[in-house]
Amino acid sequence: MRDIKFRAWDDNRMILLTWDWFDNETIDQVFRTDRFTLMQYTGLKDKNGAEIYEGDIIQWNQGSYKITGDVHWRNHGWQPFQGLTVLCTPTENDCEVIGNIYENPELMEKGAK
Repeated sequence: MRDIKFRAWDDNRMILLTWDWFDNETIDQVFRTDRFTLMQYTGLKDKNGAEIYEGDIIQWNQGSYKITGDVHWRNHGWQPFQGLTVLCTPTENDCEVIGNIYENPELMEKGAK
């Protein structure tokens, strides 16, 4: 059984907030406004022990290439995407969170290395 956790991107302040930041009043704002974008915890951790959330940008080795993708829910599971191409799902042992789509969009422009 995995932990159900969220974090949120605050579109007004342009910052990433962990769920423990919210109190009852701000939780109400999250669900009643378009100000926040919620991202769910996948239940997985990367090779360094960092929790992997929807919207994270992860990198892993595929043969001699480093592949970069952002995490989405698709086909009943969490999968990294690179553009519109579905890539094979990396294991926790070989992937690393290198940023997220809100704070580091330039990482997705680089794509596979």
